[in-house]
Amino acid sequence: MKALRQTQTDTKALTPEEEQVLRVTREPCICIDDHAVHQVLTQDPLAFHSHVHKALIRIANKEVTLEIPPKQIFFDPDTLGDFRVMPCRFQDDNSLVKTVKIVGTNTVQEQVPDQITVGKAFVLDPKENFISHMIDACLLSSARTGICAVQAMVSLGNTLGKLTIIGAGRVGFYTALYAAALGRVKEIVFCDKEDARSCQCVRALEKRYPKLRF
Repeated sequence: MKALRQTQTDTKALTPEEEQVLRVTREPCICIDDHAVHQVLTQDPLAFHSHVHKALIRIANKEVTLEIPPKQIFFDPDTLGDFRVMPCRFQDDNSLVKTVKIVGTNTVQEQVPDQITVGKAFVLDPKENFISHMIDACLLSSARTGICAVQAMVSLGNTLGKLTIIGAGRVGFYTALYAAALGRVKEIVFCDKEDARSCQCVRALEKRYPKLRF
């Protein structure tokens, strides 16, 4: 691994003769970090909610094939952390999406502080199976949980006067953001053991939804 780190920026490690023998071809890959993930998932929250809702209906109606094999979990007994491998195939008559998410629970938080979910989601080329996209999984996973919570909220009723969210972290933020976008709640209340975190979450959301009561 040390040797790999030392040579990862050297793009001319092969001699011309080795190039002829080894025939290395670059695999095109787009890297999407947490900032870009957040931008994509929040630029039009209502449209994103609609996209997820329609996809779930298509799955329920068996209009698409969804394969989610059991995830493999590898535990770290010394740190109480773990890492998981989670493959998925989503296919209809027009497209095929292959993904593998490799994420971990970061209990140590030395190199990556204040982030318990770490890892990447990989999108594979549907024909050649190389990794075409590599996506930071922290905010992606948090937004996923948030949008699922809002899907459940919608199923409970058309209009809610007040929504109470336990926890004002990443998942709480995205849950509130997507709920507010639907326009079905008049007030959102956060309950968190850290008052400062609740206040930070409210300040961030008030800029997006100044007419909603937090």
